[in-house]
Amino acid sequence: MQHKPILILSDAWTGEEIGARTPFYGRTGFVFDYLLNLAGISRKDCHLTTVLKEPMCKFWGKKEDSIPGRAFYERSKYVSKSYEKDLKILEQEILAVDPNVILALGNLASWAIFNTGEFEKTRGAISETLFKPKGLSTYHPKDVTKNWQLHPIFVADCMKAKEESKFRAIRYPEREIWIEPTLEDLYLFYEKHIKPNPRLSIDIETVAGDIVTCIGFAPTPEHALVVPFFDDRKPGHNYWSTLDQELDAWDFVRDMCESNKEILFQNGMYDMNVMSKTYGIFFPHATHDTMLLHHALQPEMKKGLAFMGTLYTNQNRWKTRRHNATLKRED
Repeated sequence: MQHKPILILSDAWTGEEIGARTPFYGRTGFVFDYLLNLAGISRKDCHLTTVLKEPMCKFWGKKEDSIPGRAFYERSKYVSKSYEKDLKILEQEILAVDPNVILALGNLASWAIFNTGEFEKTRGAISETLFKPKGLSTYHPKDVTKNWQLHPIFVADCMKAKEESKFRAIRYPEREIWIEPTLEDLYLFYEKHIKPNPRLSIDIETVAGDIVTCIGFAPTPEHALVVPFFDDRKPGHNYWSTLDQELDAWDFVRDMCESNKEILFQNGMYDMNVMSKTYGIFFPHATHDTMLLHHALQPEMKKGLAFMGTLYTNQNRWKTRRHNATLKRED
């Protein structure tokens, strides 16, 4: 088979597609080509294939009759062991084409390369696959035809696949995040990273509505500082060892929030409300809110930070990576 930089993986051939000997035929094919063109991709430059090598029928069953080592396709639905051969054919096909990236369309295709039925946790994020190439998933064109509000997401994901097809490796952004700081670390981070920069991104984490557990400060996309106040590993759950240390940490937080730098938020109305009403800390130079800016550009889309991260960054979904080993700054 000829090498193609993008392999597009669908669920199964339809009877109409088999009759025409063309994948994505008919109305779905028209929408598919139109959306690919919006992303700057031509289908002739891609290898198109499917997970199942025949028209889709009832391919799921009980867990005990499923493919060993495979997760559920949907909740309480497992792909039947009789389709294990299809996955082996798919693996050989991927190895033969040797793409730089796999673009999986829909839940079944996403399950095939990532071994998870939780489609929304894989959509739009570049990740390792069960096969050699990296991959990302997006909606199936037939879902876009039913819900046209999905079409900008589909196009954005295809644009990311096109960019990722230029190289083989997964290139996550490099970031330096200072966690579990001492008071000296707070002042050092300020001198090295916050002081020289005109902007500061701020985000709070809370429990019980208005109790701040930690506050993050990021003066650049590459550097961030976490100022914790809650630590469930310590007696009393207080991160700081003494009251004086905690008060000094809050003084630092107040100085950063009330500084003359341009302050950036994600859903800043919530952060400002909690900090002003509960802690008496204000933001006289609050300037930008990424959630509001995104909503102004794409009012039909979701506004959550995790979703926005899949559109505007090359960062993998951080909530799926939080159980990985984390190095402290001094390491």
